[in-house]
Amino acid sequence: MAEHVLGVCPSAGASWYDDAGHMPFLEDAERFDRELADLVARAGR
Repeated sequence: MAEHVLGVCPSAGASWYDDAGHMPFLEDAERFDRELADLVARAGR
């Protein structure tokens, strides 16, 4: 599904967390926080 959205929506983005379960925000908090901050910054433009 994500691949389809990426193909039809030029502004879409995705991030895959290898070896992560259902809580990437805990398992790789630094990366998740950085990516979330980037998303919020782009949305505010």
